[in-house]
Amino acid sequence: MISTAPPREAGSWWAHRRWSFSLTVFVGYAVTVVFSELWTPWWAGDHIGLSFGAVAFYAVGGALWTGVANIVYSIGPFGERFVGAGNVPTYRKYAHVTLTAVGGMSTVLWYAEWMLEAWSRR
Repeated sequence: MISTAPPREAGSWWAHRRWSFSLTVFVGYAVTVVFSELWTPWWAGDHIGLSFGAVAFYAVGGALWTGVANIVYSIGPFGERFVGAGNVPTYRKYAHVTLTAVGGMSTVLWYAEWMLEAWSRR
């Protein structure tokens, strides 16, 4: 079943909430970077610290990560095309919450996987 919601209305709904998604992804990235620099064992990888240059480097990385996550965020408006017209508000609510949660946790999950791999090699 294809949604009959007007494309402009759908686009503005998702665009209006993209800022909260982007902020969540960037904050998740920042928390992961700080956690990584402070609590990663010395043998598990290189540390560049939290100097001004390192923070600038990490900020660029966070912007790139957020940009890639925003490409993935486009799944939400795309998926809306395949939802029945009566289910669009419910789909939007759950899809946005799910995409935001996964986006915010994406760097945390990457870090956890990296640490498990480092511990398994030790």
